[in-house]
Amino acid sequence: MRSRLAAVVVAVLALAGRPRVADACHCDGDGPPIVVPDHVTILPPNPTLYVFAPPSDIHVEHGAEIHGARSVSRVVATSPKYIVWRHDVQLASGSFEVRVGPYYTVKYTIGDTPPNEAHIIGVEKAGDFDRWTCSTHVAFDLESTGNAIAYRFAWSDGTSTILPVWRSNYVPHGATALGLVGCDDGRWNAYGLDQQRDLVLSALFADGSEHKLGTSSAWLSRAGARVPVELVGAKLAPPAPAPAPPPTVMLETTTWWRQALAAGAGVLVVGVLAAVVARIGRRRRPHVERLAS
Repeated sequence: MRSRLAAVVVAVLALAGRPRVADACHCDGDGPPIVVPDHVTILPPNPTLYVFAPPSDIHVEHGAEIHGARSVSRVVATSPKYIVWRHDVQLASGSFEVRVGPYYTVKYTIGDTPPNEAHIIGVEKAGDFDRWTCSTHVAFDLESTGNAIAYRFAWSDGTSTILPVWRSNYVPHGATALGLVGCDDGRWNAYGLDQQRDLVLSALFADGSEHKLGTSSAWLSRAGARVPVELVGAKLAPPAPAPAPPPTVMLETTTWWRQALAAGAGVLVVGVLAAVVARIGRRRRPHVERLAS
């Protein structure tokens, strides 16, 4: 009995002393690259895609491969968690595919899309540095509505952080996390977030456009945090519909100005005739007087 108890104690101590690794939580590290917008999204002509690839992923050297269309690709932001690629696709109609390394292939279709719209409806700090979980998440969570596919945090030192908008069929809003996220010990998706910095938040859309939403400041560390609450309520509204044209007014044929013109012309004609008659009368009067004499 004592030997069995000793064996159990040794096994428990061995499990307790085992280092925390991603496999213990069935976590695959940084995971595969992320492509936005979602594959179910209809894209506008000549769309723009963003690919968020882990820096350590040797399978994604150029973001993604575009098949069925020409494209221009470039790196637009970096962080310890992501290298962000922008792909400007040159296709006005039809469909194309995006192949992300050996992981998956996404098919997109060009079609009619709604006007650009983005609205930040909530910002809060989530997670705790002192509480470890297999899926680390100590970050500022932004909740938004609209059709933005990513957000740019432009910092006061001239650098930028671009993060995707996560969407699900189970919630009515999108989510974007700024901070320490990922599996096991996680990775920061922004540099220098442990010091307070001013920021400008902009929404990025699938048509390649970028629109400023608001300004704030933020920092996040074990010593505390400054939540960018000023971003709540920031939005880009769709353009207002064009005003209705004024009603067409049918004018009568005899308008007032025509009546006035006609009356003035009549007076003028009468005046001219009177002057002519008077002049003729003056010419005939001497002749009549000579006949009378």
